[in-house]
Amino acid sequence: MEFFNITDARYTDTLKTAVGCMVSLGRADAELVPFTACMDDIEDYGRIFYQDLIAGKYGEIQSYIEPTLTSGEAESIKSNKLSEATIIISTLQDAIDLEMATDEEPAQLKAWKTYRVLLSRADTSHAPNIDWPPIPA
Repeated sequence: MEFFNITDARYTDTLKTAVGCMVSLGRADAELVPFTACMDDIEDYGRIFYQDLIAGKYGEIQSYIEPTLTSGEAESIKSNKLSEATIIISTLQDAIDLEMATDEEPAQLKAWKTYRVLLSRADTSHAPNIDWPPIPA
């Protein structure tokens, strides 16, 4: 496979295992399309193109940019965390109610309930700067 008109090369992760860019595939007058070349690509041409990119054959590769978390995405994360906490709390509460709790489980229940309350108060409107409470040990 031949690559033409390579532009906008950027690492796609902090470990620099892949490079995303825009390319024309097959011929120089082909439409620009997004392409990601990986160091461990399943296709030989992907690995070779990755090596050419990092060797500087097509110019400088821009640094990875951490995606910005939106308030909507943060609210979804918060909802998932609350659901996970509720499942754990329910199981711990069942163990206590059925007098099957270990010595550690009452303290774990209190820690998870505290976490859930603090999590419910996390302000997602300031994403990505959210002060998430620590998950209980």
